[in-house]
Amino acid sequence: MTVKSFPPDEFLNLAERMVYLKNILDDEALIRTVMNRCYYAVFLVLREKLGLPENTTHRKVYEEIKRRNIKLAGYLDILWVYRRGADYYLHSPVVLRGWAITHRVSFELDKAERCIDIAQRALSEAI
Repeated sequence: MTVKSFPPDEFLNLAERMVYLKNILDDEALIRTVMNRCYYAVFLVLREKLGLPENTTHRKVYEEIKRRNIKLAGYLDILWVYRRGADYYLHSPVVLRGWAITHRVSFELDKAERCIDIAQRALSEAI
């Protein structure tokens, strides 16, 4: 039996399609999901490129990337803050500390689009 890996950059493709839906529907759950998927697209691609095992912590991936590419680590940090806000905090806006930044997170369409832009930049930097 052949084992097939899911390409994690597909999470970003999904997030892009979901933002299009947000333009049609007013749905905060979609925005929060876009933020989550953007983070995981980048996190999983980076973990894979680093050759780290699947049980590697988020912080370990961040630290490894930070040693190699500070700009890419910054992108991951911003996306991590948005993902945590989207997944764990029900009020908006919320101010959260990342690994290196503190950021004000709100759940509006322009913030979801910003996450997509950051994820696209991160993935192009990771190649």
